[in-house]
Amino acid sequence: MVSFIGFDCNREDALRQIHISTDEMGDCVRSKLSSFILCLYEFYLEQYFGLGDANIDWVRRVTDENLRRFPDGCFDLYWSGRVAQLGGHNDKAIALLQQANQVTDFKGFHTMVTWDTLWCYA
Repeated sequence: MVSFIGFDCNREDALRQIHISTDEMGDCVRSKLSSFILCLYEFYLEQYFGLGDANIDWVRRVTDENLRRFPDGCFDLYWSGRVAQLGGHNDKAIALLQQANQVTDFKGFHTMVTWDTLWCYA
């Protein structure tokens, strides 16, 4: 997955490079894409395949920064909702996920967000 954004290395080196690109590159396209890949990796691959401990604190910091810069970004709202969901703050997660659902008309995204909202009620 990390080779998609330009990294050709093992898992630890790739995560270190993603950390550098999200922390130090600021507002460039690679930084935004790296933060998206990071969230996808931490929330899905780490959680579902049990590859290790997800670094939720770092993901929280990245999503908070992206949400500050892009308050109506559908993916930024979605990732913030996932952080709240994994932290056990289901009411906050539901509010963020519903807000993410309202800012876009992409039906595939609506399905994904609705499915994660369902798990908040479970």
